[in-house]
Order: sequence, then C-alpha cells, then structure tokens
Amino acid sequence: MYKLLLCDDDQIVLEGLKTWLQTAHPELELVGCATNGNLAKKLVDLHKPHILITDICMPFITGLELIEYARSTNPLLHSIIISGYNDFEYARKAVQLGAIDFLLKPIDVDELDNLLTAAIHSCAKEKNRQELAKLNTLRKILDTPDSNQIPSLCEQVSLPTDDYYQIVILENEKYITEDLKMLDEFRYGIYKQFHQMAEQIMTFGYIITRSYSNMIVCLNASNSEEVQRLCLKIEKMVHGHNRADVQKYSITMAKGLCRQGAEHIQLSYAQAVTAMQYKFVLSTDILDFSSLHEQQLPAVLDDQLYTEQFALNKLTSQEIIDQRILVLKNELNASRCTSSLYLSMVISNIYIRISRDLNDYGIKISDIFDSPFAEMQKILMAPSFSGKLDALKIFLQKVQTYMAAYSQHKHTKMISDAVNYIHEHYMEPSLTLESTAQSVFMSANYFSSVFKEQTGQTFSNYLMNYRIEKAKYLIEFTNYMFYEISTMVGYPNAPYFSSLFKKRTGYSPSEYKSHIEKSK
Repeated sequence: MYKLLLCDDDQIVLEGLKTWLQTAHPELELVGCATNGNLAKKLVDLHKPHILITDICMPFITGLELIEYARSTNPLLHSIIISGYNDFEYARKAVQLGAIDFLLKPIDVDELDNLLTAAIHSCAKEKNRQELAKLNTLRKILDTPDSNQIPSLCEQVSLPTDDYYQIVILENEKYITEDLKMLDEFRYGIYKQFHQMAEQIMTFGYIITRSYSNMIVCLNASNSEEVQRLCLKIEKMVHGHNRADVQKYSITMAKGLCRQGAEHIQLSYAQAVTAMQYKFVLSTDILDFSSLHEQQLPAVLDDQLYTEQFALNKLTSQEIIDQRILVLKNELNASRCTSSLYLSMVISNIYIRISRDLNDYGIKISDIFDSPFAEMQKILMAPSFSGKLDALKIFLQKVQTYMAAYSQHKHTKMISDAVNYIHEHYMEPSLTLESTAQSVFMSANYFSSVFKEQTGQTFSNYLMNYRIEKAKYLIEFTNYMFYEISTMVGYPNAPYFSSLFKKRTGYSPSEYKSHIEKSK
C-alpha cells in the first residue's frame, strides 16, 4: 500500500478529496491532510509519503517549496500540483520539481484519477526496481569476501547500515514419504506449499534465493524486537505446516543470530548454514544457532557417503552386509544422526543406489521382489532405529542371494562361451587371456579370476593343455611333420613346442610317436 499526503488551505477541498480518494483508490493509504505548509512538512517527515497532492498557495510555504523539501528527503516522490491560478510559470516550475502534472481548480476527478493511476503504476514499478536492487545487493553481500565493501553496497540501494539483520534458511525434506508410489505427487505438494509460504514471507522479508526445496530469507528492522517478531511469524508458519502434513513433507528452519549492522549479514548467514547441518541430529524443526553453538556436537556427514558403502558390487557376501550395517549403525550413533527422518533418507538413497546398480546388470528390482514398494515400506515403517537397520539388512541379504545365483549362472555361461572361443582359436599364436576376455565382454583381471573358479585351471594352463592334447592327436593319427604340427596348434617356434611338449607329457614329439606305435 502506498502512502499519500493531501495539502490544501481550503478545508472544503480537502474533505472532498479525502472522501473521493477513500472510494476511488482504497489501495492508497491517506496518511494526513494539511492546511498549511508547516504542518505539511511535519507530516512529510513523519510518514515519508510516496505521493503528494498539494495546492500551490498555502500559508507559511508554497506547494512548490513543499515539493522541493519533500524531494530532498525522497527523490522518488510522485507529486501532483493543484491550483486556482492558470500560470505557466507555476506549471513550468512544477515540472522542474518532478510533479506529474498541474491541475487547475475546480478539479476534474477523471483527470485526477488518471494521474493517480499513473502515479501508483510508477510507484509499483519503482518499488519492484528497488526491491530487485536490494536483493541483488544482499546476494553480493553474502558472496563478497571483503566486509569493508558492505556499507557502500548498502548505501547504493538505501539499505540501512545500522538496522538489525537476521538470516533465516528454510528447507523442505523430499525423502520423507513412505509411499514411494506417491513420490511425484508429494514433490508437487512440496513445491506448492513452499511457494505459498514464500508469497507470505515476501510481504515482510527479503527472499535472497529460492528453489523448490530451499529458501534464504533476510529480515531487517530498526530494532531487534521487530526482527524477532518477524522471525516468529515464519516459525509459526513452519510449525503450522509441519503439524498438518508431517507424513508427506516437513520444513526445517535454521536461524542465524540477529545483530545490528549490515556487516553482520554474512556472519548470520554462516551461522544459519551451520545450524541447518544439524536438522537430522536434533528432533526439532527450528534450529537456532544461539542455542547450538555452545553444544559439543560432532560434524554431520553427507548421507551420500553412507550410500556409497552399499554399492552392489561391494555386497559380495552375507558377512560383508552384516559388517556394513554394523559400521553404518556405529557411524550414525557417533554423529548422533539417529533420527527416524535421517535414517529414512539414508535408506531411501541406498534403495535407489541398489536399484540403479541392478539396472546396470540388466536386472529389475521387481525380478527379486514381487512388490518392491512393499519391501521398501517394511523398512521405512519399522518402529525403531534398530528395527529399520535390521529390516534393511534382510532386504540387502535377499538382493545378495539373488545376485550370487545370478552371477554363478551368468559366469557359467560366459566361461562356457570363453572355452568355446579357445577351442575355435587355439591354433592362433595371438590368442591371449585379454582377447578371450574381450570376446565375452569381461575385464582381463575379472575374467582370469572367474575362469579359474569355474574350470579349476588358470587360463594359460588350460590353453597349453588343450594345445598339447590337440598335438598328441595329430602326432598319433596324421603324418604331418612335427614343425607343421607345432604351427597347427599355435606354436610357430618348433623348438619351444618340443620343449613344452616333453615337459607336459614326459616325451619329445618323436619319442611320443614311437611310444604310441609300440603300444599298438
């Protein structure tokens, strides 16, 4: 609402304008009516009006002098001159002083209405420009490394450097829902509720930044009591929302300290950020730095660090799962992150990580569980901290059991394909562990381990034994020369082949052929 001041030495005109304004422009706040210049100056000092309607000829000082005085305190004042004198010089001077227009008595209310509408529009436009400039300045203040620059930044946008300031951070929690099927609906609800709260806060505070899940608010006033009152308004909004919808999405509020001087804005912000880190440690939706900074609270770790420990490729046995659950429990206890909310968030992230990892194997979580959402709900709805961890362990054990069987089957098939590949390419000197592993889309190291597990032999021993067996057959049933057989089984170096053959069979190729012929 914009403030308007009326000045005219004619009481009848004043009363008429007052009555008309209350009906025609209820959005304007009439802060006073003055019949002389001295009273008008006092009202200007007291109310700092946005719009001034004044007669030119008044006792003590003229309307032009009043405009000049009012503009010295508010350069953006919108003023309208009314007068019974059709004098060009008055009109020219009024324009120089920034008056919107010059109206002659008797006043044409339609013309006055148009001028006021233009003044209101101009006030709104200027207010938006000023608010945007202040918000940009507050963002600069949070980012500037040099606090000595803050007074000059404030002066540029008329932010009082001696006011009291406090930073408040609001965050909504997007992991609370226990019904994953309704996740999208709940997230829309978060955005809608958060937006509505922001609209209310904007009427009395500066929202420096805002997303669908985070809001940074700057409160300021000329005294700390007023800042505290504004802060309490936000607290009531948070409490009211959380009582109504805590099962779907809750809002956490973190407060920095309220201090006099714009140079403390940065510090208040840092304090609010610190307080917000403990939203999962303390069972409260209002985190006040003033009551936290004296407590010996451990650092709160990022929940994603916990999630990484439950990557599917790390859960290779039931024993490892037991160990990971125990480590998680101990770490949460050590950092005092034992709230149901925080654990639910960690578990949700683990569930998402497992689902993503399974997908990389071409497996859907529904291949393991008939109703994955029901399995997840069992965990989230467990009645205690330990109960949730026990339910999580059972969930992970089922996944590990499935993956063990899947891996065994998959490995059997892949090693069978690898063996077939060896049988088809054994005569090629270039056949290696790496090329065979590549043929079944496995890394060389992993293939080497699985091959030995499945066949009981290393790759090199299996390939050597197979080549020697092929060579024995060729020596016994064909008339190829030994150097030809050597090449045919993948050994282009005949002396090396002969040495290897004797080492594996106890005979040189010629001795083996003689031995076979004698035994027939």
